[in-house]
Amino acid sequence: MPRLVTLRRLLIAAGMVAGAAVLAAGILLFSVWRSVRTGALLEPEALAGPDTVALLSFTVRTDDPGVAAALVHLQEMESRRKHSRLPPWARWLLAGSGGGSLSPQAAAVMPLRILASLDRAEDGHEWGVLVLSLSRYSDRIRSVLGTDPGKTRHGVAVATPKNPRDPYAALAGNNIVLSGSEAGLDRAIDRLAGDDQPSELYRTASEAAPRRAAGFAVVLNPGDRLERMAHEALGKYGIEALSQGQPTRLLPRDLLASGFSLDLVDADRARVEGAFLFADDHAAAEGERWVRRGLPVSIALLGLEPELKMRRDGHTLHVNGTLRGLDALWDRLLAGRLFP
Repeated sequence: MPRLVTLRRLLIAAGMVAGAAVLAAGILLFSVWRSVRTGALLEPEALAGPDTVALLSFTVRTDDPGVAAALVHLQEMESRRKHSRLPPWARWLLAGSGGGSLSPQAAAVMPLRILASLDRAEDGHEWGVLVLSLSRYSDRIRSVLGTDPGKTRHGVAVATPKNPRDPYAALAGNNIVLSGSEAGLDRAIDRLAGDDQPSELYRTASEAAPRRAAGFAVVLNPGDRLERMAHEALGKYGIEALSQGQPTRLLPRDLLASGFSLDLVDADRARVEGAFLFADDHAAAEGERWVRRGLPVSIALLGLEPELKMRRDGHTLHVNGTLRGLDALWDRLLAGRLFP
């Protein structure tokens, strides 16, 4: 009998402990659930300003088979390596992906949008910004940015990196904002607060890119700034593009902008559609010859196989087709290389 009493007490105690554990787990899950918020994905034009020369946006959704295939392919490539090149958070996010389907944790945080912009002022100063816009987020994200809060701007805490090689960071609502410079981060926060407006050139170029696609990109050439940037980029490698002692023209004259959309068909293929915009019909005719010769070569240098069709309509050159070879491009990007 004493043994039965003891056993009963142990069962009661075990039940109490189990109940307490369930209650504690419930409280913990409830607190985590309460800390998670929802937010609207940032629209690309919110990151554009009068000095923007390039802006890219890509929306990642679970119902997009091309995006899912690319992410699963990325995980499968990394799983075959002894040393992963993905950061810890990305390894956690993709762990369990395979067999053509995403991991539960990856599906839980989607949709999300990745945006990147590059600005160049008239004086030549440049800055870049990367934004990860989340549909579900928590203020606790600040604690995993790896930085200590410093100042605030528009009520947003700006984090100064402990390591000089790390980016400046901020959590502006449901948007993680990163920049290699403090000035770049400040400008991005200003734009998210509505202080800057996109240029008319940006609006015109964005209309050339169908917005139904997952990917969206515009390249702008205000005041022929892209030509100067191209020469400066070659100069970093000690290359001078000269003809009879004068700088050789690298881009078409009177190229104003371009806007393109991109949809992933699968891990290796993408559909592209968009247009190059020129100042007038004559400039478009001259530019078409440059695009037909130079664009396939530029794409081939990235290790991609283009299948493109072009059609000129007044001062606009329309381009659409497919790109192949993306699976090898993902691998190179993880290795820190762009070219084969």
